[in-house]
Amino acid sequence: MAVQEKTASTTALMKMFLLAALYLAVLCQASSAWSAEAVHADRLMYQVTVDGGIEATKQNLISALEGKNYTIINVLNVQEGLKGRGIEAHPIQLVEFCNLSKAYQVTRTANEFEIFAPCRMALFEAGGKTTIKVLRPRHIRDSLPQDKLSPAGTAALDTFEQDIREVLETVASGGF
Repeated sequence: MAVQEKTASTTALMKMFLLAALYLAVLCQASSAWSAEAVHADRLMYQVTVDGGIEATKQNLISALEGKNYTIINVLNVQEGLKGRGIEAHPIQLVEFCNLSKAYQVTRTANEFEIFAPCRMALFEAGGKTTIKVLRPRHIRDSLPQDKLSPAGTAALDTFEQDIREVLETVASGGF
Protein backbone atom coordinates (compact mmCIF):
# COMPACT_ATOMS: atom_id res chain seq x y z
CA MET A 1 0.00 0.00 0.00
CA ALA A 2 2.87 2.40 0.80
CA VAL A 3 4.36 1.85 -2.67
CA GLN A 4 1.00 2.68 -4.32
CA GLU A 5 0.65 5.86 -2.24
CA LYS A 6 4.21 6.91 -3.12
CA THR A 7 3.57 6.26 -6.84
CA ALA A 8 0.27 8.18 -6.73
CA SER A 9 1.95 11.05 -4.90
CA THR A 10 4.82 11.12 -7.41
CA THR A 11 2.38 11.02 -10.33
CA ALA A 12 0.32 13.88 -8.87
CA LEU A 13 3.46 15.91 -8.26
CA MET A 14 4.65 15.35 -11.84
CA LYS A 15 1.24 16.39 -13.19
CA MET A 16 1.37 19.61 -11.15
CA PHE A 17 4.92 20.28 -12.36
CA LEU A 18 3.92 19.72 -16.00
CA LEU A 19 0.87 21.98 -15.64
CA ALA A 20 3.02 24.70 -14.05
CA ALA A 21 5.58 24.39 -16.86
CA LEU A 22 2.83 24.56 -19.49
CA TYR A 23 1.34 27.61 -17.78
CA LEU A 24 4.72 29.37 -17.72
CA ALA A 25 5.33 28.52 -21.38
CA VAL A 26 1.96 30.01 -22.35
CA LEU A 27 2.65 33.13 -20.27
CA CYS A 28 6.09 33.61 -21.84
CA GLN A 29 4.69 33.13 -25.34
CA ALA A 30 1.85 35.59 -24.71
CA SER A 31 4.21 38.13 -23.17
CA SER A 32 6.65 37.81 -26.08
CA ALA A 33 3.90 38.19 -28.67
CA TRP A 34 2.46 41.19 -26.84
CA SER A 35 5.71 43.10 -26.60
CA ALA A 36 6.65 42.35 -30.21
CA GLU A 37 3.33 43.80 -31.36
CA ALA A 38 3.61 46.82 -29.04
CA VAL A 39 6.52 48.30 -31.00
CA HIS A 40 5.54 49.63 -34.41
CA ALA A 41 8.30 49.75 -37.02
CA ASP A 42 8.38 51.28 -40.45
CA ARG A 43 11.27 52.05 -42.78
CA LEU A 44 12.14 55.27 -40.94
CA MET A 45 11.41 54.79 -37.25
CA TYR A 46 10.28 52.75 -34.29
CA GLN A 47 7.29 53.91 -32.29
CA VAL A 48 5.62 52.68 -29.12
CA THR A 49 2.72 54.10 -27.13
CA VAL A 50 2.29 53.26 -23.45
CA ASP A 51 -0.24 54.11 -20.78
CA GLY A 52 0.96 56.74 -18.36
CA GLY A 53 2.60 60.11 -18.14
CA ILE A 54 5.72 61.36 -19.81
CA GLU A 55 7.82 61.60 -16.62
CA ALA A 56 7.39 57.96 -15.59
CA THR A 57 7.85 56.79 -19.17
CA LYS A 58 11.01 58.91 -19.53
CA GLN A 59 12.50 57.43 -16.35
CA ASN A 60 11.68 53.90 -17.54
CA LEU A 61 13.23 54.68 -20.94
CA ILE A 62 16.39 56.12 -19.39
CA SER A 63 16.78 53.05 -17.16
CA ALA A 64 16.33 50.72 -20.14
CA LEU A 65 18.89 52.67 -22.21
CA GLU A 66 21.42 52.69 -19.38
CA GLY A 67 20.80 48.97 -18.92
CA LYS A 68 22.02 48.51 -22.51
CA ASN A 69 25.15 50.63 -21.82
CA TYR A 70 23.96 53.85 -23.46
CA THR A 71 24.92 57.18 -21.90
CA ILE A 72 22.22 59.83 -21.53
CA ILE A 73 23.65 63.00 -23.04
CA ASN A 74 20.77 65.39 -22.46
CA VAL A 75 17.05 65.57 -21.73
CA LEU A 76 15.30 68.55 -23.27
CA ASN A 77 11.83 69.51 -22.00
CA VAL A 78 10.42 71.09 -25.15
CA GLN A 79 7.10 71.94 -23.49
CA GLU A 80 8.87 74.03 -20.83
CA GLY A 81 10.96 75.80 -23.47
CA LEU A 82 7.86 76.66 -25.48
CA LYS A 83 6.05 77.78 -22.33
CA GLY A 84 8.89 80.24 -21.71
CA ARG A 85 8.06 81.72 -25.11
CA GLY A 86 4.35 81.94 -24.34
CA ILE A 87 3.39 78.87 -26.40
CA GLU A 88 1.17 76.19 -24.87
CA ALA A 89 1.97 72.63 -25.99
CA HIS A 90 1.37 69.04 -24.96
CA PRO A 91 4.23 67.55 -22.97
CA ILE A 92 7.17 66.88 -25.30
CA GLN A 93 10.64 65.74 -24.24
CA LEU A 94 13.74 64.69 -26.14
CA VAL A 95 16.15 62.14 -24.67
CA GLU A 96 19.59 62.26 -26.33
CA PHE A 97 21.82 59.23 -25.88
CA CYS A 98 24.93 57.55 -27.22
CA ASN A 99 27.15 54.49 -26.90
CA LEU A 100 30.59 55.88 -27.71
CA SER A 101 32.12 52.47 -28.49
CA LYS A 102 29.43 51.63 -31.05
CA ALA A 103 29.52 55.15 -32.48
CA TYR A 104 33.30 54.96 -32.91
CA GLN A 105 33.00 51.72 -34.85
CA VAL A 106 30.87 53.61 -37.37
CA THR A 107 32.56 57.04 -37.42
CA ARG A 108 36.12 55.76 -37.80
CA THR A 109 35.31 54.96 -41.46
CA ALA A 110 32.05 56.82 -42.11
CA ASN A 111 32.23 60.14 -40.28
CA GLU A 112 28.89 61.13 -41.86
CA PHE A 113 27.35 59.19 -38.97
CA GLU A 114 28.03 62.24 -36.79
CA ILE A 115 25.11 64.10 -38.38
CA PHE A 116 22.86 61.54 -36.62
CA ALA A 117 24.66 61.74 -33.28
CA PRO A 118 23.82 61.90 -30.53
CA CYS A 119 20.75 59.81 -31.19
CA ARG A 120 17.49 60.95 -29.69
CA MET A 121 14.11 59.65 -28.73
CA ALA A 122 11.11 61.96 -28.79
CA LEU A 123 8.41 61.51 -26.16
CA PHE A 124 4.94 62.97 -26.62
CA GLU A 125 2.16 62.84 -24.02
CA ALA A 126 -1.53 63.15 -24.89
CA GLY A 127 -4.68 61.67 -23.41
CA GLY A 128 -2.96 59.83 -20.57
CA LYS A 129 -0.60 58.00 -22.95
CA THR A 130 2.99 58.63 -23.93
CA THR A 131 4.37 57.88 -27.40
CA ILE A 132 8.09 57.35 -28.01
CA LYS A 133 9.54 57.76 -31.50
CA VAL A 134 13.10 57.09 -32.61
CA LEU A 135 14.92 57.00 -35.92
CA ARG A 136 15.79 53.41 -36.82
CA PRO A 137 19.52 52.61 -36.83
CA ARG A 138 18.82 50.56 -39.98
CA HIS A 139 17.66 53.77 -41.67
CA ILE A 140 20.83 55.51 -40.51
CA ARG A 141 22.93 52.60 -41.84
CA ASP A 142 21.17 52.74 -45.21
CA SER A 143 21.69 56.53 -45.37
CA LEU A 144 25.46 56.31 -44.94
CA PRO A 145 27.86 55.94 -47.89
CA GLN A 146 28.08 52.16 -48.22
CA ASP A 147 31.59 52.33 -49.72
CA LYS A 148 32.84 53.96 -46.48
CA LEU A 149 30.97 51.85 -43.95
CA SER A 150 33.23 49.14 -42.53
CA PRO A 151 32.00 45.67 -41.57
CA ALA A 152 32.56 46.63 -37.91
CA GLY A 153 30.49 49.79 -38.41
CA THR A 154 27.71 47.80 -40.06
CA ALA A 155 27.78 45.30 -37.20
CA ALA A 156 27.64 48.12 -34.63
CA LEU A 157 24.60 49.63 -36.35
CA ASP A 158 22.91 46.23 -36.52
CA THR A 159 23.50 45.74 -32.78
CA PHE A 160 22.21 49.27 -32.19
CA GLU A 161 19.05 48.37 -34.14
CA GLN A 162 18.47 45.33 -31.92
CA ASP A 163 19.22 47.30 -28.73
CA ILE A 164 16.71 50.04 -29.58
CA ARG A 165 14.00 47.49 -30.33
CA GLU A 166 14.68 45.74 -27.01
CA VAL A 167 14.69 49.04 -25.09
CA LEU A 168 11.28 49.94 -26.52
CA GLU A 169 9.93 46.46 -25.78
CA THR A 170 11.12 46.85 -22.19
CA VAL A 171 9.33 50.20 -21.87
CA ALA A 172 6.20 48.75 -23.54
CA SER A 173 6.13 45.85 -21.10
CA GLY A 174 6.14 48.27 -18.19
CA GLY A 175 9.55 48.25 -16.74
CA PHE A 176 13.19 47.73 -16.39
